[in-house]
Amino acid sequence: MSDTITHSACTAAQVENWLFEQGDWVTRDQLCQRFSISERDLRPRGGKPGLLEGCAISRYQGGYIHIDLATPAECNDYIDRLRIHGRMEIDRANQLFRRRLAGPRRVARPSS
Repeated sequence: MSDTITHSACTAAQVENWLFEQGDWVTRDQLCQRFSISERDLRPRGGKPGLLEGCAISRYQGGYIHIDLATPAECNDYIDRLRIHGRMEIDRANQLFRRRLAGPRRVARPSS
């Protein structure tokens, strides 16, 4: 019997249970190989939650751990990274909108 679950049979609950059973950090590759899924399936896409949406945190060096197993320091590191990422996204959006408000730098695209 194979230790790999096909993507069509893979559920978020199966991924969560397996992640908890590992008891520590696992790599993205371990998850993807174990469940025959793509890296993209782990994260939200198109308004739908990713397979790890409600059960795990990630770390900068890569890997995931079940939220119930993460230490307070690991949780704080995760929150700090989210805050930094959020600030960078807001700064980028502000720069784009300031550029737009300053006026077009290029000729507008032709209408069809």
